[in-house]
Amino acid sequence: MSMMRNKGGFTLVEMLVTISVTLILSGILIGYSREAGKHLVLVNNQAKLVSLIARAKSLSTATFFEGTLPLNPGDPRICGYGVHVDTVSGEIFIFRDLAVDCVMNGDNRFGSGDIPLTGQLNVFELTPQVTQFASDMTLDDIIFIPPDPTIIINGDTSLKEAMISIEVKDGSSKSIIKINNAGRISTK
Repeated sequence: MSMMRNKGGFTLVEMLVTISVTLILSGILIGYSREAGKHLVLVNNQAKLVSLIARAKSLSTATFFEGTLPLNPGDPRICGYGVHVDTVSGEIFIFRDLAVDCVMNGDNRFGSGDIPLTGQLNVFELTPQVTQFASDMTLDDIIFIPPDPTIIINGDTSLKEAMISIEVKDGSSKSIIKINNAGRISTK
């Protein structure tokens, strides 16, 4: 008795090997895709933060050229624009630094008399499902006072540099934005 072989199809072993290899490659691709998605969100947040800081600096210079004086003597006027980092809410926003005399007296931080700006260009929130502030962050407030602009970091005129540090919640990626007292913004 001779055994007949069907030469037109695949064997069960060949099918199992093919399916196994396909599943392994799919798993690797899905894992890579998720990590790439988290990194993309981190880079997007970094770009928005840099844009927010640059916008505050630009608004400060525009304030000088507009000559924004108070309507009545003794009323506060816009002395500059700043960026405040609220680590509790995960929000960063631009604010108007208001004062009667605009003297750099060590009170150059976001306070009760200052006005936070609203709108998409002036407020940014971290993506709470993916990113968070890192523990090594050193920037709370930065204020740009025209015309130069003079830059005051965390209310201290002697500070040379500060940074905003954000990371993916699982700790797989981190982004650092540094700004110095000359207004130079760098990323890492």
